[in-house]
Amino acid sequence: MSTSNFQEIPKVFYSYQTQKAFCNCLVCNCYLLDDETYVIEKAYKKHPGYTAQDVIFDYAICLLVH
Repeated sequence: MSTSNFQEIPKVFYSYQTQKAFCNCLVCNCYLLDDETYVIEKAYKKHPGYTAQDVIFDYAICLLVH
């Protein structure tokens, strides 16, 4: 697949820890940013009565593992 077919990843899906796009699969450590199809999961905890929310976890896994 050509990289021209890819869309830029919205910053909301960046890693909370690095503030950058996920580069490697959490499980098999394969590089995700070339031609790999992958899933990003990010969970938030909302605080009732406040606009603040915390990231509980976030990760990316390739579809070969998923």
